[in-house]
Amino acid sequence: FANTAAIMVACPESSGDDSAPAALAAACYQVTGTCGPGNYGQWFLPSLDELNLLDVSSVGGLTPDVTYWSSSQLSALGAWFQLVGFEGGVYRQYGAGKDGTSWVRAVRAF
Repeated sequence: FANTAAIMVACPESSGDDSAPAALAAACYQVTGTCGPGNYGQWFLPSLDELNLLDVSSVGGLTPDVTYWSSSQLSALGAWFQLVGFEGGVYRQYGAGKDGTSWVRAVRAF
């Protein structure tokens, strides 16, 4: 949750670039009405560790062979991603540019 909140502060939608679409999609998940400051729910973009737990436990409803964004930063220009599913018994995580496209899986604490 803290990672997504930090992304939203560092990359506000008002910048005009739609600079954090993955974090915005997660933060606005299942929130009725307009998404904006003060309207965010308890949903967030999972960290790489959280995303990996969803993958290896098979309880996260993730689609196999699909790459998902994490909220974990690799560098100023890169983020960590998870390719869901096992390939030879090994999960696949990798860093890539933040300008790419991948799926988003919103999560929340319970």
